[in-house]
Amino acid sequence: MGEPALKNTMSIYTPKNEQDWHHTRDKGIGASEAAIILGKSSFMSPLMLFYVKRCEIPRPDDTDLTLAGKLFEPQILKWFQQETGFKTTHNAKQSIYMRDIYFCTPDAFVNDGRIDTFAEIKFSIYDDGFKDDVPVKYLIQCQHQMYVADLPYMYLAYFALGKFNYRVISRNDDFIQILIQREREFWNRINQNEPPEAGANDAVIFNLLYKNPIEEFVDLPEDMIVQDQRLQEIKPLIKELENEKKTIENRMKQLIGTTAGGVLPNGITYGITQVNKPETVVKATSYIQLRRRV
Repeated sequence: MGEPALKNTMSIYTPKNEQDWHHTRDKGIGASEAAIILGKSSFMSPLMLFYVKRCEIPRPDDTDLTLAGKLFEPQILKWFQQETGFKTTHNAKQSIYMRDIYFCTPDAFVNDGRIDTFAEIKFSIYDDGFKDDVPVKYLIQCQHQMYVADLPYMYLAYFALGKFNYRVISRNDDFIQILIQREREFWNRINQNEPPEAGANDAVIFNLLYKNPIEEFVDLPEDMIVQDQRLQEIKPLIKELENEKKTIENRMKQLIGTTAGGVLPNGITYGITQVNKPETVVKATSYIQLRRRV
């Protein structure tokens, strides 16, 4: 099969290698990117995804937890198969399902005796939202996949908090309509080079994009006057709160003294731990800094 053309009807493409997989996925919005666009992912911000899609900054490297998830994926799928008795096949070839600009790469295929559907597989050593229910970011990912493949439901199998479990995720057409509209708006932004607003964790993006500022000033919009005023109000508050935090912590340490800890009348405890950090050499770094001039 050659490189597919994007169209409204669903098509399936099997990439030649990982580079081809990334190249193909960059032609649309993947399921794991849906939660990013809605601001429900800690892996990447909407602004970072915007520049990654435009190939202006590199895609972040996989974390150790992400790599562990890929390593344990086949084992969790086997566990799911043993628990359910369903027929499953791991998507080892990383086949991409595509409908217009909406793409997905299912982790596994499932035949549960009623339909052929997908399974999304997750591995986490943290709470990650599993303690209370299925994390929102994974529900979004599943809804995106069900839209692409036109599925009435799919499965989420996961090993989290030391336990295996699985859920049936039903299709929600009302949510899907909102989701694909938001994704379309984001895709239009990419094509029109209209980046979303920066968030609290986006400093690294500007260090990558704006390494050598030119000696020129731009006119900022009028609404930034209010933002500037708020910034000046916040700075002293941060210092005051930091000093208050240190004062309370030092008072606790003073009262605890040389003992292992202290207990409050409401039962909350504070313990003392000796922390030893090895000497480190800070590597040379370069970054941009915002400075105010009056």
